[in-house]
Amino acid sequence: MRLANVMKTDLVTVARDATIAHARLLMRLNRVSHLPVVDDQKLVGVVSERDIRAPFIRDRENGSSSAIVWFDDLTIGDVMTQSLVTLPADSTIREAASCLRDRRIGCILVVEDARLVGLVTTADLLDLLAGHRQGRTRAPRRRWRHPEGEDPIESQTVEVRSSATSGPVV
Repeated sequence: MRLANVMKTDLVTVARDATIAHARLLMRLNRVSHLPVVDDQKLVGVVSERDIRAPFIRDRENGSSSAIVWFDDLTIGDVMTQSLVTLPADSTIREAASCLRDRRIGCILVVEDARLVGLVTTADLLDLLAGHRQGRTRAPRRRWRHPEGEDPIESQTVEVRSSATSGPVV
């Protein structure tokens, strides 16, 4: 099977000068964990959820990660990965999986004629392996709430008894 069969083609991209808050919002609204970074229609990097969730950013000047830099002062260009890993659409999923594993990355950008045409993530390949349909949408996460608005743990004590013993089971 080829990457063209499994890649996402409805890509959400972000500009290099966008704020980290904007990228977080794009990721949340579109339910994605990687955003290709474009500058004048040219692919210049990729930013992951992990890149913008880190509490500090490594100082690119001296390699130090001791100084905390506030995210409000940074743009996507400051945190994006510039060394891109790309494959053509006719690459096999085995090649993509090996590349993801060997380089310890979460996505591969799919390019044709130096143009971004898709993206494949580790999750996409795991979905394929598990037999999920391509293009499936995940159910939204729902937070369970007690019907009366109470915290069920604090509002009641439950005693569990086993049929083999007469006392509470610990």
